[in-house]
Amino acid sequence: MRLLLILITLVLCSSSQVFGQAIEDIQIAGVEYRKGVNGWHAHHRGIEYQVIPDVISLKMKSDKDSIQDLLPRGVHVLRINRLGVHDLGLPPHVDPIHACLDLLDTGRFEFVEPTTMGIWHGGGIPNDPEFAEQYYLHNTGQSGGTPGADIHALEAWQIETGSPDVIVAIVDSGVQIDHPALVETLWKNIDEIPNNLVDDDSNGFVDDYDGWNFDLNVPDPQTSVGHGTSVAGCVAARIDDGIGIASLAGGYDSQTGVRMMPLAVGEAGPNGSVLDEAIIYAADNGARVITMSLGVSSSSAIDLAVEYASSKGLFINNAAGNGGWPVSYPSTLPLVVAVGATNRFDEPASFTNIGPEVEFSAPGSAIHTSFLGGGYGPTSGTSFSSPQVAALAALMFSHAPCSTVESIKAVIRSTADDVYTPGFDEFTGHGRINAHQALLALEPCGCAADLDDNGLIDGMDLAILLAAWDQPGSPADLDGDGLVGGGDIGVLLSQWGICNP
Repeated sequence: MRLLLILITLVLCSSSQVFGQAIEDIQIAGVEYRKGVNGWHAHHRGIEYQVIPDVISLKMKSDKDSIQDLLPRGVHVLRINRLGVHDLGLPPHVDPIHACLDLLDTGRFEFVEPTTMGIWHGGGIPNDPEFAEQYYLHNTGQSGGTPGADIHALEAWQIETGSPDVIVAIVDSGVQIDHPALVETLWKNIDEIPNNLVDDDSNGFVDDYDGWNFDLNVPDPQTSVGHGTSVAGCVAARIDDGIGIASLAGGYDSQTGVRMMPLAVGEAGPNGSVLDEAIIYAADNGARVITMSLGVSSSSAIDLAVEYASSKGLFINNAAGNGGWPVSYPSTLPLVVAVGATNRFDEPASFTNIGPEVEFSAPGSAIHTSFLGGGYGPTSGTSFSSPQVAALAALMFSHAPCSTVESIKAVIRSTADDVYTPGFDEFTGHGRINAHQALLALEPCGCAADLDDNGLIDGMDLAILLAAWDQPGSPADLDGDGLVGGGDIGVLLSQWGICNP
């Protein structure tokens, strides 16, 4: 009995020493485990599952052994079922995969396995008729592409499909407001009564119920050019509603996803003299994200509008441009995320513009999306890569509304798939976006120091922390060093007062 206690203690201690090592392709019981920036993932029968970092499952070979009295400090039994299977809770400094491997090496256990977060099978492949053509959301190798060369939408949808509280401004050539795939996710200015020739909400725009056409200075955000309608189809077409296509942030079935605010800035081409007004309108009327797929000559008015929108917490992105030239304005502005294009093989698209301003990339070649007139089809350009990044940012704001623009950028940057030259490059930036990994890495909203969950960081939380002094694996370990101590008091005091994440 004492020998088993010593064995488990040594195993868990040795596991903590290798925590953080990026060892790939470890197999346990026929399941492959890979470690990435967001921890371990199980790969089984073509599906990726997140490993639960602080729980492992095991069963002893001998029924005479009892694990209850043999646990080292910081490890505790979470559950025992009638068949003798134990779930153990691990301290945060213990790597679950290495703990399993080392415990298996002792020969004392029938099995020792990690535990994983599963998926609901109500999701899966959406019933949208055109979805099979949308390789950029789910690449199975259709049309000769590379399986997995996509933004991992299916996996992302198991976590988040978009919230109507998040508005994405489509600053483009206008959007067909009755397109079957888009009509349910278009923003409406509910403070405005349509067609009464009155500025009901006093925002300076009369009858702007559906959006605004800044080029013609009218409340109808539709034009005869379908570019903006195709861009919108890459953001928020409803998922699994049996209509046309799906989009990354479109909501699921009857659930509304993010909403799109149509703002037209030109027909034959973008009108640089009104672009600043559209950006300001988006910022003043509730948008959280602005997506653009255009290029104009540099403008101080646009510079100021971008700075204004950014100061109000908006995520702003724009296509890098096409033709293999240097990145075009306004993507050259530091506050605008420049987006390059990849193809169905995870290669830089032949047309994508190049430069140090490119931050991320997304598929932009043969993108199957919504067309003006109510139909669907393929089109190419960084114009259709850019809205995918906007959709991801909107999805992340939906999942963690307390996120900042900088935190969103940092997470997308750290989780993008490095598909071209190792590290940053001027074709794909930090890599092709990975929506699933970005959502997994996103910090949840809340205040870690609010230990009693009452919305305040106060004396009660300090008392809870002091009661857990020197304990490993406690929620009061706010600085993540594995023990509750003086550093955690510093973290708690820095958050003192009302929890305002």
